[in-house]
Amino acid sequence: MGRKRLPLIDDPDRYEIVLIDALIALQRDTEHACAKYITRLLIGENGEVDRTRRGSNSGTIKGRLATLRAKRRRYHSAADIHWRTIMSAAFQAVFSLADRQQAKLVALAAAKIVGEAEFAYRVLWPMIDGEA
Repeated sequence: MGRKRLPLIDDPDRYEIVLIDALIALQRDTEHACAKYITRLLIGENGEVDRTRRGSNSGTIKGRLATLRAKRRRYHSAADIHWRTIMSAAFQAVFSLADRQQAKLVALAAAKIVGEAEFAYRVLWPMIDGEA
């Protein structure tokens, strides 16, 4: 029996999921390539962290990649799609708008729609400023 499934809004991987959505929307690459890129950023180039069980893949790039891709497929309720679309737009502003002030305003406006203003200030704005 696996872990209890969390609602998207409570899933600790929710931002990685929408980051994949944003990169795909910007036509950066395939789902697999985008998820792999994000996973490598999160767990490093060596691709291994402490495994949860003997033989488990959860602490590897392969395991995280599988988890993120499965979660992208899992979260498709109307509320999930709404949150994912808005937060994907916030990330897209980070990567696609050359004017930093405009990117900040768009990312913040999108994030505010779904109650994620604090995330915009804490994560998206530093990304725009090149600090993250």
